[in-house]
Amino acid sequence: MWLMTRKEVDYKYVIYFLIFSLTLYLSFLVIKPYIVSVLTAGVLAFLFFPLYRFINRYIKHKNLSALVLILLLLFIIVVPLVLLTNALLKEAVHLFNYVQGYNFSLLLPDFVDAFKEEIELQLSNVLAVVTGFVVSSVTQFLISIPQKLLQLVVLLFTFYYLLVDHEKVVGLIYSVLPFEKRNKEILLKEFKEVTYALVFGTVVTSLVQGVVATLGFYIFGVPNPLLLGLAVIVVGVLPLFGPTLIWLPAGLYLIFIENNLTYGILLMVYCVLFISTLDHLLKPKLVSKHSNVHPLLVVIGVLGGIGLFGFFGLFLGPLILVFLVKFLKIYGLKKEIDHVVRKDL
Repeated sequence: MWLMTRKEVDYKYVIYFLIFSLTLYLSFLVIKPYIVSVLTAGVLAFLFFPLYRFINRYIKHKNLSALVLILLLLFIIVVPLVLLTNALLKEAVHLFNYVQGYNFSLLLPDFVDAFKEEIELQLSNVLAVVTGFVVSSVTQFLISIPQKLLQLVVLLFTFYYLLVDHEKVVGLIYSVLPFEKRNKEILLKEFKEVTYALVFGTVVTSLVQGVVATLGFYIFGVPNPLLLGLAVIVVGVLPLFGPTLIWLPAGLYLIFIENNLTYGILLMVYCVLFISTLDHLLKPKLVSKHSNVHPLLVVIGVLGGIGLFGFFGLFLGPLILVFLVKFLKIYGLKKEIDHVVRKDL
């Protein structure tokens, strides 16, 4: 029987590693344009799997159940989104026209009259830059619509098959994880807790804060309440002072620009009572007490996630960082156990 030498075995392993690395790299290039869609579909499939299982309990057909769930989510999300987008566009145009036509020199104190012309020139330059940025952003968005629709199709297909083939997907992930069975169970358990903590605890709280803020802006006469409410939702994922970045300037606007001291103070009191307290009342009930998501990971994850993944980076960014920490903890625990075992031996 012919036996391979050590050198030939090493050579075959090198060839195998090179082929595997090349295949892995090419696969990454193939999936790279749609990696956000795939990751988002994975998170959504995990979050809505209980609802899928509930629907399948009555329909008793996994493919049809997944299709019903997708149509239901599209109806719940798309219809309000279309109505909201129409209102937001109107408010955005109104705000843009208002800013362009506003005489900012009225805000300058009397002692800067000597520099008034220079300041007005600089303000005009700033407005020109902002206008160019807005026009460029809108143009790029319109051009990217076909690509975004394709990404949405990939997201929906991935979401569908992750639901239908969930047993195979979970089995594959479980078999690939390079940990012992106990550590795999710990990681999957923490994955569930952290995902629900970040998505439901952070995103749901931000949505509620946005709705409450929009109502307050409308009651106290702040211009463009829907646009500002949307801004509250976006910054609401940031811990501590997120929504304050929006409602505090809105209150100051009422006081110093509209000269309405009463409404300005009432708006800020309203926001402190009904928005800031949501972080202390609603979020702790939605966030698991055992998830231990550090605020620093959320802040860095949100900011870096938006830059890398766009809108979906609001929750993908923090999730990735938190899972990295969990992996490192499990790896450190494994090394510690191995060290104790070797010491006892």
